[in-house]
Amino acid sequence: DFTAARKTLEPLDAKAGAGLQLTYAYAKSLIETGDVGEGVKQMVALEKANPNVAEIHRTLGEAYAAKMAPEAAEELQTAIRLKPRDGEAYAALGRLQIAQGDTKAGVASLETAAQLEPANNALQNELAEAKAKLGSQ
Repeated sequence: DFTAARKTLEPLDAKAGAGLQLTYAYAKSLIETGDVGEGVKQMVALEKANPNVAEIHRTLGEAYAAKMAPEAAEELQTAIRLKPRDGEAYAALGRLQIAQGDTKAGVASLETAAQLEPANNALQNELAEAKAKLGSQ
């Protein structure tokens, strides 16, 4: 429930010296509750201060992907480079690739995600649907 998280974190974010995790959680809650512009702005600032945190890049990539912004793939690929076993980043990249019309690359990314997260049934179904789409092309 990102709305509740946002309400809880808003007053804490204003305090000077808020930690990385708190600031990340607040920025992510902004994005998830629809204040994407402000959330991305805060996430970009976090990224500049912490360029080697994969979760920041993945969250930015997902936010950019929702808007089909050109930065999406680069952010997701950076997240994967920093944390190669992040199934969520591979899944987000696969979804983006499919949305951009590159179903073959999208299936490959989703396959990697499914290998990293074999118990994720929703991801397994998504992969099956992507493979069916690829087969019909």
